[in-house]
Amino acid sequence: MQIETANNLAKHARSAKSHKRKRNGGRYGLCLAAAVFVAAACATWNAGADQRSGALFAQTKQENDTAAIMRGRRIFEKRCVMCHGVTGKGDGIRAMSLPVRPANLSTSKMSDAEKARIIEKGGAAVGRSPLMPVWGNEFSKKEIGDLVKYLRAINIARK
Repeated sequence: MQIETANNLAKHARSAKSHKRKRNGGRYGLCLAAAVFVAAACATWNAGADQRSGALFAQTKQENDTAAIMRGRRIFEKRCVMCHGVTGKGDGIRAMSLPVRPANLSTSKMSDAEKARIIEKGGAAVGRSPLMPVWGNEFSKKEIGDLVKYLRAINIARK
């Protein structure tokens, strides 16, 4: 009788382990399903993050360009208006007394690089009017870049 009881206990123990494995297998399956779901959600979130960061970059770039244009405008109003005029048409107060009329910047077809070179090195260095001063010693590269962005903004030929 004790042998039968021992056999029954062993059988019951095996059955309990099997049942426990099935029950735990359900937990593992649930954990695995949750892990797959979380991984898919993260992948989707990361893909959206790329789009969001691209939009944020574009917005930041536009804000930076706007700030650069405003800085360029301040430089233009302080240093360039006297010859080039308020609207950049070459009709400033000093323009009338100059033997060569200053360039009309509102219709210029020059590239940004050409404008930057003229501002930095002066008109004579690039085959233009020697009356255009050299500003490279006074303005930083960033200030010249800001000024060129402002000139692009007021250029009606490019719009």
